[in-house]
Amino acid sequence: MRDYYDYNQSDYKNRQNKNIFIVDSVDMKIVKKINLPTHFYGTTLYLQDDKLIVLASGYPSGKFQKQIWDNSIKTYTIIYDVENPSEAYMEKIYLTE
Repeated sequence: MRDYYDYNQSDYKNRQNKNIFIVDSVDMKIVKKINLPTHFYGTTLYLQDDKLIVLASGYPSGKFQKQIWDNSIKTYTIIYDVENPSEAYMEKIYLTE
């Protein structure tokens, strides 16, 4: 997966929306939409058994994160349980420097 920007959007902020769509393999319909933070880039997806693993780089965002951590680039590892695709949920998140 490469970062995708919707250049048809006139608003720059909406252009950077990043989503993962989970599709039911039987009827090919979207059953779940996962929103990723806009500060993620270099996003890579892995699917292993019933786990979706998202790797991404980005700078910390939010007041708390900027006060506690330095503003250097971080690597995010997010694990979703997708055993039941329509009820996929985030299981764990790791932040490394």
